[in-house]
Amino acid sequence: MNLFTIGYEGRSTDEFADSVAAVGVTTLVDVRDLPFSRKRGFSKNALAALLGDSGVEYVHERRLGNPKPLRDYVKSGGDWGWFADTFRERLAMADDALDSVLARIERGEVVCLLCFEADAARCHRSLVAEALAERADGLAVKHL
Repeated sequence: MNLFTIGYEGRSTDEFADSVAAVGVTTLVDVRDLPFSRKRGFSKNALAALLGDSGVEYVHERRLGNPKPLRDYVKSGGDWGWFADTFRERLAMADDALDSVLARIERGEVVCLLCFEADAARCHRSLVAEALAERADGLAVKHL
């Protein structure tokens, strides 16, 4: 089983859609706290329409989002280790959201987690992916 993640930073909508299609994603789970973007085409409704045209289901899972105070902390150069520990504590209270995503994977859906940052290593989506991998034997995480 695979779990993909992607950030749209620096990508056009066409590049983004092509990357998702290339690996056969069937469900995109948006793990942004707020599914809005200043970048045209990456807000919730536009993204759902773009993906829907190619048969990919769009799902927003706010419970797996990075809340503004933590986003601001990281953006201001805050310690990644502290952030990661704090966000993992938040994820520990989001069992139902994690289980919902995992159920999709177990049903055979090809799931991709979406957030903004191009570098997954500096994005909370890597921590969400890590939490999912801990729950599922053999789940391989691949960052696009």
